[in-house]
Formats: sequence, C-alpha cells, structure tokens
Amino acid sequence: MPGPVPNPGIARLWSRGAWATPQGAGFLAAPRIVLTCAHVVSAVAAEQEGSPLAAGLTVDVDFPLAGKATPRQSARLITHIPVAEDGSGDIAVLALDQDPPVGAEPVRLLDVETVRGHPFRAFGFPAGDDEGVWSLGTIVDDRGRGWLQFESTSACEIRQGFSGTPLWDEHFKGVVGMVVATDGRFRQRAAYAITASALLEIHPELRRHAAPPSPFRGLDSFREQDATHYFGRAAQIKALTDAVTTSSIIPVMGVSGVGKSSLIHAGLVPQLRKRGDYSITSLVPEPALGAELMLASALLPLLNAPDEGVDPLDRLEQVERLTERLREGGTAPVVRELLTRSGTTQLALIVDQFEMLFRCSPDAAEKLVDQLVAMTDWRTADGGPLVRLVFALRLDFLKAMQRFPVLGRVCEASPVLVDRLAEDQLREVVLSPIASFHGAVRFEDSLAERLLSDAGRSPGALPLLEFTLTLLWEQQRQGILAHAAYEEIGGVAGALASHAERVVKERLDDVQDEVRRLFVQLVRPGEGGLDNPVDTGRTARRTELDPACWKAAQLLAVQRLVHLDHASDGMETVALAHEALLEHWPALRSWVDADRDFRVWQEHVRERIVRWEQSGRDHALLMRGSELKQALEQLRDRSQDVPETERRYLEASQEWRRRRRSRKAIVAAAVTTVLATLAGFGVYSVRGSKAAELSAGLVQQAQGQAGSHREEAALLSVAAWSTAPTQQAHDNLFTRYLADAPYDAILPAGGEVAETVLDDSGQVVAVRNVAGRLSVWHVGAAGPSLMVRMDDVSAVAVSPDGTRLALGGDGNRIKIWDLREKRTLLTLRAAMSTTSTARAVDELRFDRTGHRLLVHPPEDDRAQIWDLDRPTAAPVTLKPLLEGSPNDFVFSADGKHVVASGPGVLSQGVWDTRSGRLTAVPGFEEPELVAGPRPVAAMCADGKWRLTHASANKPDPRLFQRLPCSTEDVRIGELAGISDQVVLTRDDGAVTVHDAATGQRLLVLAEDGTKGRYTRYVLAGASRRIAFARGTEVLVATAPAPGSLPTADIFSTGNDDEAAHFSPSGRYLVTVGAGGEVALWNPVTGRRIAAKGRGGYQPTYTRLAFDAEEKTLAVSESPAESVTLYKLPSLEVLRRIRVDPPLGSAPQDPELRGMGFTRHGRLVTLGGGAVSQWDVTAGRKVAETLLFRENSEVDRNRYATNLSADPASERIAVTTPDLRGVEIWDLRDRRRVTVVTPGFRAPLADQDAVLFSSDGRRLLLTGKDGSAEVWDTEGEQRETTIPPDGTRATRFLSHSAETVSVRRGFVERWGPDGLIAQTRIPSAAHVRTVVPSPDGEHLLLSVPVSTTQGTDTDFGTTAAFQLRQASATTWAADLCSHVTRNISQEDLNTMRYGMLERVLLGVTACSER
Repeated sequence: MPGPVPNPGIARLWSRGAWATPQGAGFLAAPRIVLTCAHVVSAVAAEQEGSPLAAGLTVDVDFPLAGKATPRQSARLITHIPVAEDGSGDIAVLALDQDPPVGAEPVRLLDVETVRGHPFRAFGFPAGDDEGVWSLGTIVDDRGRGWLQFESTSACEIRQGFSGTPLWDEHFKGVVGMVVATDGRFRQRAAYAITASALLEIHPELRRHAAPPSPFRGLDSFREQDATHYFGRAAQIKALTDAVTTSSIIPVMGVSGVGKSSLIHAGLVPQLRKRGDYSITSLVPEPALGAELMLASALLPLLNAPDEGVDPLDRLEQVERLTERLREGGTAPVVRELLTRSGTTQLALIVDQFEMLFRCSPDAAEKLVDQLVAMTDWRTADGGPLVRLVFALRLDFLKAMQRFPVLGRVCEASPVLVDRLAEDQLREVVLSPIASFHGAVRFEDSLAERLLSDAGRSPGALPLLEFTLTLLWEQQRQGILAHAAYEEIGGVAGALASHAERVVKERLDDVQDEVRRLFVQLVRPGEGGLDNPVDTGRTARRTELDPACWKAAQLLAVQRLVHLDHASDGMETVALAHEALLEHWPALRSWVDADRDFRVWQEHVRERIVRWEQSGRDHALLMRGSELKQALEQLRDRSQDVPETERRYLEASQEWRRRRRSRKAIVAAAVTTVLATLAGFGVYSVRGSKAAELSAGLVQQAQGQAGSHREEAALLSVAAWSTAPTQQAHDNLFTRYLADAPYDAILPAGGEVAETVLDDSGQVVAVRNVAGRLSVWHVGAAGPSLMVRMDDVSAVAVSPDGTRLALGGDGNRIKIWDLREKRTLLTLRAAMSTTSTARAVDELRFDRTGHRLLVHPPEDDRAQIWDLDRPTAAPVTLKPLLEGSPNDFVFSADGKHVVASGPGVLSQGVWDTRSGRLTAVPGFEEPELVAGPRPVAAMCADGKWRLTHASANKPDPRLFQRLPCSTEDVRIGELAGISDQVVLTRDDGAVTVHDAATGQRLLVLAEDGTKGRYTRYVLAGASRRIAFARGTEVLVATAPAPGSLPTADIFSTGNDDEAAHFSPSGRYLVTVGAGGEVALWNPVTGRRIAAKGRGGYQPTYTRLAFDAEEKTLAVSESPAESVTLYKLPSLEVLRRIRVDPPLGSAPQDPELRGMGFTRHGRLVTLGGGAVSQWDVTAGRKVAETLLFRENSEVDRNRYATNLSADPASERIAVTTPDLRGVEIWDLRDRRRVTVVTPGFRAPLADQDAVLFSSDGRRLLLTGKDGSAEVWDTEGEQRETTIPPDGTRATRFLSHSAETVSVRRGFVERWGPDGLIAQTRIPSAAHVRTVVPSPDGEHLLLSVPVSTTQGTDTDFGTTAAFQLRQASATTWAADLCSHVTRNISQEDLNTMRYGMLERVLLGVTACSER
C-alpha cells in the first residue's frame, strides 16, 4: 500500500536547447512507461497542439521526487493522441530508454466507480517554480468524456505546468486521473483530469500495473512480508507466541489446508521479530539430502550479512563448507556465531511440512531429529533455551511420530492445534484485506456473505476461499469484486477445479499429456502405513522429470498450479501449489489413481536407490529375479517417466545379473553338472547378495510396526538380524530390546482388546477381543504359552488359583471351565437384562476363594452372586443403584462385600454379599472407589491420598497412606489401580507402580499418548504383575521387588556414571546416593547385598577403588579430604583415613585427585601433587611422599591430577603437571620406570586420564577431547588409538586387549585393529548415562524416572538404573521370550521380495516358539 503522499514516480518534461525549462509533468505508470499530456509533448517538440507527432520523438525527463538529484534521461514517444475538437484525447505515452532512478516507482492507477467529494493532491511545475509545488483541493465529480472536474483550495492554484501530473486521491490513496486543463473562468481554481479508465483504454497493457497488489495469496501460504494482510488468527498468534517463549519444542498441528504454515510465518515470525532477541530461520525437509546439509542450508543465511549478495555457486560452496563443520560436531559453535553476528540471544528454528521427513532415509531423518532435539537442550547464560524448535505437522502423520519419541510425546502432550476458523474469524479473513484499501476496492452488495456461506467451515476450505478471492481480485472492474465474476470462476467450491481445467484444456492443450505425467510425479501415493498414510504432494527435482514435463511445469507455474523453487543443493525443483489440488481437482485424483501402481513401485525404487548410494553402491542392494523383471517391464512401458538416475540403477542391476550368469556358464561343464552347479550357486548367490537387502527391508518393516504391533516388530527385528547382522539390523534389534525389556510378554488379541483378566499369581492371563475371541496364556519364566483359545465369549473371569475360567457366551448362560482338564464343569443361567436386548453377560468376577461368582447382565443396574458349591441355589441379587449402572465389580478380601468401582460416582457402590443390600454409595464430596483387586475408597486430603476400606471408613493398614495427589489438577497422582502388592498412580503421560506397603517407586510405564489416560490396568491380586492393552495386543509386566536396583532413586544432574561403579571382576556393583549413601548390589540379580546411610541425594564427584581381592572398598567424595574403607561384602566401615595435602599446596585444591590399591593391598592416594601410601590395616601412612608438581619457585598451582595404581604390581602411573605425559613409577624403590607421551594433540583429561588394565600390562590414556590410546607398558608401544569425542569415556574390558568406549548415543568396542563393534543408543530410550560391565556383557543404563514429565528437584532430575544385556544374541533371545510365535509368511507378505529369496534365505526369528 502506498504511503500518505503520491509515489515519487512524477516526471518532469524539459524543453530542448541550452535554456531548457520544464514544460509540464508526467508520471511512471509502469516500470519504463511514462504517461503525460499530448500537448506537453507538443510543447517540448515546439509543434502545434492539434498536430499528431510521429513515434520515436525523443523527450528529456527526470524524476525530482525520487530522492537525491538525478540526471535527465531520454524517453521515446510511443503514442501521441492530440486534443480533438470535442476536447477528448490529449494523451501521450513515452518509453524510457533505461530504467528510472532508484526511488522512482510506478504510481498506482485506480479505475474506480466514483471519487465525488474526495480530497486530492497534485504536483506541478508552473512558471517560476521549476522545482515543483503542491496544490490541494477537492474532486467535484465526473464531467463526462472521461474527464474529472476538481477545484484547488490551497494557496497554489492549478496553472500551466501541472499538465500531465497524476491526480492523487487522498481517500483512496491512489491516482485517479491525469491533470490536463484549467478553467480560466474560475481564476484557475477549477481544473480537469482524464480518468484512469480513459488512460487504461489508450494503453491496456497498464491494467496489470494499475490494480493494487492483491492481499490474497491464492494457494500459497502467507509469508512474513504478507503479515499486514494476514487476518483471522489474532488469538492463535498470541497463543503460539506465548508457547514459543515458554517452551523449547512447539509442535503446530492441524489438517491439510488449515493454515499451519501461514500461522507460523505471517503470524509468529513477525511477533518474534518485534521482540528483537530472536534470530529466525526455517527449513523444509528434503528427501534427497542428508541431515547436515538440510541444517546447513537453514543456518547459512543467518551467517551472511542481510544485504550481502552471494553468487549461487559461492553459496553452494558455503553450504558445503558449513555442512562439513556440522558433520564434525560444530553445530553449537555455528549457532553461537550466528547469534553473535546478529546481536540476538536465541534461535527460533522452524521446520515447515515436518511430514516430509518421513520421505527421507531413516538415518537422515533420525539424525536430523536427534540434532534438533539436542539443540533444544542448549542453554543461554540465564538458563533459558538457546534454540527453540517450532515444527508444523499434518495430523495424518501424528501416529508416525512414534518414530521420534521425544517429539511424539510433545505432540501428544502440548501441541498448538490449528483448527478451522470460526465464523467471525472467516469473516475477518474475507473483509479485512478489502477494508485496508479504504474503499478503493469493495465487494458488490451481498457477495461477501455469499462467499462466507459457500465456504462453510471445513478446515480444508481455507485454501479454496483464498484462491477464489485471488481470482476475484484479478477480475475486478473499477474496484468492484462482482457476482458475475464469482459465478464465472465457479464459486468457492469450483474455482480451483475450474481454473485448473481451463488452464489445461484452453492454454496447455498441446501439452496435456506432459501436464498429466508431471502432476502424477508431484503426488506421492499413500499406502496406509504410519509413515505414508494418505496421498500427499511431493517435491520433484528437475533431474527426475522428462524435459517436456519440465517445460510444462514452467507453463503451469505461471498459472499458479505448481511452484518452482531450488533445493538446498541448488537443484531446480517443482511441487504442487497446494495439496488442496489433490482434494478438489477430480482430474488430478483420477490421474493419480490410474497410475497408482506405477508410482508406488517407483517410490520404492527411489528409496532403494538412496540406500544403494549410501552404501557405496553395494551389489547386495541391486535388483534381482522377479523384482528386476518387473522393473524392466515398467521401464519398457513407462520409459518417459523413468529418469536417468533410475535407469542407471536398473542398468547396474542388469549388468550385475549378466556377470553372474557369465560366471555360471563358465562353471557349467555338462548338463547335470550345470544344473547342480547352478542350483548350488543360486542358493549361495541369493544368500550372499540378497541377505543385506532383505535385512534392511525387514528393519524398515519392523520400524513401521513398532508403534502398533509390538510382537510383529520384535519378530521382524530378530529376523533382520538373523538374516544379515548388519549395523542397521544390530541397532534396530537393540532399540526393540530396550523398548520391550520392561515386559514379560506381548500377547496378541487378534483384534481390539475388550477385556483382560489375571489370576492372583498373574501367570494365567485371559485376553478377549471385541469379536468374542478368547485366548488364555500362561506367562512364566520361559515366556508365554497358549493354554486354550475359544470363540463367542462375551465375558471371562479367572479363578484366583488359575485353574478355572468363568465364560459368558450364548444367551445368558455361563460356563465354568476347567483349564487343566479342558472341559466344562458347570453351566449356569443368569438373569436376563432389564435394559438391553443383548442376552450375553458382560461381566464376571470370582471371589478370593474361587467358590462364588458375580454375574452382571449387559447394561443393567443389577448383578447376581452365585455360590458355585450350590449351583442349584438361588443367586443373591444386588439391589439397583438409584442412578447409573454399576460395573468393574470386585469382592472384598473377606468376601463379605462386593464393590463396583466403575468410572464416576454414579456407577459405584458397595453391597452386602449375603443379602444384596446396598450398604454404601459414594457422593460427590466423599471418597471414590478405586478399581483393582483390592477394593479401596480414596480421598485426596492435604496433598496425600487417604486410602480406606471400601466397606468401612477406616484406613487400610496394608496400604501406604502418603502417596501424593492434587485436588486442583486431577492428572497429578490419579489412582489407576490397587492390589495387595502395588498401587498405580497416573501422572500426566505416565503411570507409576508403587509398593503398596511403603509407597516406594517400583516401575514407571509411559502411556500411549493422550489415549493412555483411558487405559485400564489389570492387576494380579497377590503379585506385582500388571497387564494392559495397547491396540490389538496386551502387554504383561512385573514390577521389580522393593529394594532392588531398578527401584533405587537418585537425584542427578546428568553425571550418573559417578554414582555407579562395577568392581574389576564385575562381581559387585557399587552405587553412591542410590539405594543408600553407599550400596552394594549383585549385578546379575539386581538384589541389594548391603547399604550404608540413606540414598536419594545428588552425589558429588566420587572416587572408588577396590583392592585386588575385592575385599576392601575405598570411597572418597569431593571435596572431602578423607577416604572411607569398607569391608566387602558387608560394607562394614573399617576406618576413615584423613589425607592432608602437603605443605605448599594451594588452598583451592585440597581434595584427592586419585587413588588405588597395589598388588599387596596398599592404598595409594594423590592429592595436591603428592602421592602417599597407606597401610589399610593400621590406617597409617607408610613410606615417604612423592611430589609431582611444578617447581615451587615457578608455579605452585600446577600439580599432577591423575593417578592409577597397577593392581598386579607396585607401580603407579601419574600424569605430569602439564598434562602432556604420564610417568610410571615403581613404589618399591621410588624409581621412575618410564614416561609415556600420548600421540593425540589435546592435553590429558583433568580426571580419569590414566588407567592400568587388570593385569597391569596395558595403560589407557585419555585426552580432554575424548581421544584415547592404549599402550603396552612393557614394550612401550601404542596398541590402540581411539578418535576424539568430547562426550567419550573409555575403560578396559577385563582380561582382554579391548576397550569399551561410551560416547553420546553410542557404545563402542575398540581393539588394536580399530573399531570392533558399535551399538547406537536410541533416543526413544531416554538413556542419560551408560556404564558397561568389566566383561562387556552388561550395560547399566541411567534413565529419568519419568520419561514424559521428569521429576524435577532443586538438585536435578530423579533418575533410576536399568541393567541390560550388551550382546545381540541375548537381545534376540530376550525378545523371543516375550512373543508367542515364530515369524510367519503373513508377516513377510507385505515385503517387496520374492518367495524364492525368502525361502532360500530361510528367514526365521524365534524358531523355538
């Protein structure tokens, strides 16, 4: 929109000669077109006004209002229409020979209906005023003949010299005409102007410049620069801005077309800009690019100056250099550098169209997400997030976010949902942009209401409405958006389809086939999976398209049906203008459906090519057999749609097949021999070359099933690793192992789970689905085994001893079935329902003895209690509730009462089992009854749960009475179930299992997103076993025993490895602050052996040392100057030794920096640069102190800071004060044996820089940058070199030349030949710290107690330890122990591999099942 004065596009026309003077005015009407009066040009040429002038005449012009003085430039006459006898005409059109000066821009011509009474402003060059002067006044009216009459009211009258100047309408803020004449009869205060309409008729090409810029965006989303025209989302902009300023990860979610991108870019970004403390960048995931390249492309613009022009080739080089920096771990320095350059304190990183990430390779997607999540953990100086991540996600892909658990949980817990616009918001979207033009543009009467009515309130209607308004704007006449134009474009419902059809048929008729083929390539067909649920648009690179299709894309871009752009690597791209085309253009949908099979095949081929390229073009990933045959058929039939990259891949596959066939032919010598050889070679070839590819496919399928079918995901993961133990299969197996480790069994229900029932021990688990299919399993130490399967079961109960079932089924009959003998023992006939036509019972419950059975008719308010010892006796009928229907029945422990604890107090009650009398009904202000095998009434009082007997208002002495709760937020501490052994509480997103007697946390189970709140947890009556449904499966878990290692809490700030230490042999595990001040554990069973003091505090830096026989433990906690000696395994305190620093030590460094035991049991300590030896029996110092520090005359503050004692001799290793070497000393004769200088550049680490192996033959040196080296102490040779990583911690494996190294996200084994094995720690596991066991067989993992909310304290976050296996063989065995079957052909049917390959490879998973 122009400002309050005319755009400085006014031109001054000069006469010729040395004494040139202004002859009149003109104005820029287009970038190089000047309009003026014909009589002004005649005056310049010194010709009569009525005589026409030939084109080509040169005129000198300049632009005095463009800013600083500008030189004159020449313009050529194009059109000259002199004044006619009737006064019409007097228009001239000039074309500039060069661009106008900076600041001179075309004015905005307004072809409007009326300007009567509007104030005007005009700028002219009357005689004596060569620099120009303004005249102000009022427009009177339209005078006819295309003229306007206006009158000057200012001191400056309209005189000669104003001719040709634009008439600026102050109301409409635009030019409505060109001044041509004055009326001398009125003292030159009356004047006339040619209307804009008449000017446009003379030069129609100006119409596209005349219309004001459209405030509507068509199918494009609103950008930051469009914020002034972005309306209807004020409240949501504020909500999103508040979310960004208070959270580090903000998902913006909504259906396609609802306006997510516009809300972010035109709503959020301008608000953040106003704050001034944010740098902002955005990216859209690109499937063809790696994670670092995508991130580098987003960050680079912030590193360059805003006005710094960068050549495209230079930019590509800069992107490549920045990508390398990010690969080398330099993301944090880059972010801080760009913030420093911009003078801001935070980075807002926007990921638009996040769902595009599911089209990237799994490695690239996971790497990008891991990096983005890690960035949100960085902190500013004041502790706030340094990086805030905002991402826009289509709701269709919400389930797929299970692949990225951190982001998935945020999507479930705190999304910013972009919903459809309310009626008043939609009205604002339509009317406010028009109102901003101050009446220069308006809707024809009732058209706005018609638009709003036709748009409706569908979330996907917004792009259609915007597109319709855009077309209406373009067809406006005299500033009016009319009904006729609206009907012509097809209304809101048909505008997009009509426009697309018209473009294709009328303007692109000669390339219709290319248009169809292009659009098919711009759609990725949906396959119904998590990662690809529906048809979506895709961005195609130019190299993927036939040249004819690219030409069609350029034509379609002009018509706004596709969008041309460049990828981050510079490649030209094309994409649908909006996915609304998919929904609202029938022709496109029909094209996609017709080519769906081909496109599904092609997308899979493209995924295969990406894996092939990433593997270095491994032959194992080439096509073979039936796959190659199908591909060649596609190439033959659709050759124009198969680009060069795919052709090269197919050619490589053909060439590999030809070479294999040639080798077979050479081997063949005779027919029989040929057949035998070929058969054997075929098996070998398939096994050798197809295994890696098949394994990768199995991994991909396992990842797709992980969120909804755990059993199938486990089987596929084991099968992938068994087929080919690639790194990908190895890491995926570990991910599945960690995800399923908390569970004893994964039981398939064969459909949606309707009911799960346990016996008292929890070993018999009955699962019924909604179709009435019942499966009964025995879940023991060896895993689940099927006991019986039945159909048409309406309800089920398991007797407490697990020997009998009660089954509801046909009609109102109930069967008592013996599980051991597999036969019916008894049949009962229940009462008919009084409120439902359904006849089968819907709930059955045994009492604690198993001799009575409660039967509940469907949807009824009555229930019956049968005595199974007297089946012919009449049952006891429970009295009905006054309101509601009771459910979730359970007998009290003494059997005297039955309790209904269904959701809501109207469904709850307590009955006497002998009389059926209703003895208690909870009120709204009274304790509610809690579900579970132990019936309890609960009330939250003073922030603690008060748990009482359901049948008597007195505390239950067997239950802990101080579990936290909240009367303000029901999501905090909500009770989810109670048994004799455990109490379940639900916090936002997680369920915590507590010991019923002590309240100790035993287990935390993350819930299934927002649906988890409605999960029913089934508890065993007399054990810690729990079962609950997830989709079509039931997960069975057992809470750890109270006091075991997994139940020990520790308040931690992240250095959890300082709180856990294995003994050298791995026999013991010692924790500091977890389970006790010092606690000793059996690492195999997790049982606590002994403990001293109370745990649960934040440990300071702790040093531990074991003697060689593991009978004595030395513990020192910084900054204490003493060592406590404990006897093992009792943890009896033997004595405390005070280690005083030597004279001359700096006061700021008194603590111990190292200690250890020698072979003969002497304790060696290092403090203040002094090495002391101690007799642990007597508790006294022996031998003289050895000093390791700089010359006291030079620098007393530099000491040796690391010590390691050789457990196999009397040697020690001490770092030099400058941390550049290690001295090895023999303590017996106080002699330095040798000095070892590491080869890495970094100085040695301040802590744990030197370590002897258990046999003393090797020495491990660690640098500050994580570099590590293993040295042979006898030959003084370097054996192993480990590269730097700032997060790396390295330790020896016992009785081995290998080391185990832990760095962020990885556990690695290194040996003399380099890296031996690597395991990726999945982000979904929320692992904070990994402590490997000395033998390398176990991993001690530290995880937050709650992976969904955290338990924050003044010290940090509550963490817990999990002991897990470290070998892939045990992972596979553990997964197989949880499932109910082996992998089947059905599990593989969805894979794109031939039957022959699968049979020859012998795909298997859990063969013992």
